[in-house]
This record gives sequence, C-alpha cells and structure tokens, in this order.
Amino acid sequence: MGMLVEEYVSLVVERQIRQATLSRGKTAPWGDKKHLSDLEKRLADAAYWRDKYPKGSEKRAHYRNVYNSIKKELNSAKKTQIREKQRSKNRKKLSEGGASGHMRHVSEDFSLTFKEIKEIISTAAEGKLEKVSEKIDGMNLVFTYDVSTSELRVARTGSDIKKGGMDAAALSAKFSDRQNLERAFSEAFEVLDSAMTSLAREEAIDVFGEIGRASCRERVYHPV
Repeated sequence: MGMLVEEYVSLVVERQIRQATLSRGKTAPWGDKKHLSDLEKRLADAAYWRDKYPKGSEKRAHYRNVYNSIKKELNSAKKTQIREKQRSKNRKKLSEGGASGHMRHVSEDFSLTFKEIKEIISTAAEGKLEKVSEKIDGMNLVFTYDVSTSELRVARTGSDIKKGGMDAAALSAKFSDRQNLERAFSEAFEVLDSAMTSLAREEAIDVFGEIGRASCRERVYHPV
C-alpha cells in the first residue's frame, strides 16, 4: 500500500497539480519535453538580459533572480523526467503472466486520479464493479481452437506460440519432470478440450474463426 500511495502522490503532484505554465500562457505536464524546451529558452533569455547590465545594478540583480528561479524549475523538471523514464523502464521489465501477458494492477495505472481511485475502491466495497478481472496468483494457459479440424492447441509462453502451440502430448512432455504441474496442466487441457467439443459449430466459429489458420502464430489465443 505504501508504494501505491507514493507513486500516486508523485504523479498527482508532478503531472496534474503541477501543470507547468509555458510562455504565452500555454501549459504542459511538469517535466514534459515542451516544458523543458520552454525553460531552456527562457533561461537563455534571462542570461542575455542579466549580462546586458553592469554588475551591482538593480536590473542585473533582477534578471539574476529570474535566471536562478528558472534554473531551479528546470532542475526540478529534469528530475521529474528522469523519474518518469525510470518508471517506464521498470514497467517494461514486467514479463510475468506467460503467453497471456502481464495483468496490470490498478497501482500500475499512473493516469488515474485520486477521485478515480476513490470511486474504484468505493464501488468495489459496495460490490458494484462490473467487467473486471480478478488478479490472483496461479498458473495460466492460453489456447486456440481450429474448428475445421476440432484441434485444441495451448501455449504457456510466446515461444510456444511461435512453435505452433502444443497438443496434449506436447504439454505433458513439457512438464514431465514436475509431477503436480504436469497433472494440473493435463487436466486443464482435458477440460478445455471437452468444453470446445461441446460448443455448437456456430459458437466456435464466432470466437475462433471459420477455418484453421496456416500457422499457430496467426491464431487468436485466449487466456484460460
């Protein structure tokens, strides 16, 4: 919970409350490229006017203060940009979830406002959330079904998909040295296979397409 609060406080302060005012009254997110570019131009202008007046003069002191103020804002904006780049880099490192990909938690959506977070929590507490996915620890498979051949194929990773997916034998062999895991996935395959064969042809076509694809990579995979 501490990380969630820290991330959102940082976001709200730097990206929403601290909207940067640019030249000519325009605005941009704090630390945005436009913000940095505008500050660098203003800093150069302030330096020009500061150096135009002799040392000790009132006008030089004024422009020196302007210069220092802009420089302070520029340093702060650059730090924000560095943090944003690091956050993006960290998000790209998330690779859990197998072939189905990473399921984002609400704490990873940095575009949410405090009001939206409050609404999510309140709605969840009242049991009124709709069209949501529950994030739990566990194992997953993605699968596809060739209606024309009644063939079920599953995958655990992206490389499994590239190789054409796995039938029951291949799935069992993949986890043959891990008894409980092999049994769990084999049973899951049997359940899926039974479910697919029980579908009406029209229903299967609606989900997976009318004919089998030439390669497994082109097929539409669905998470279990």
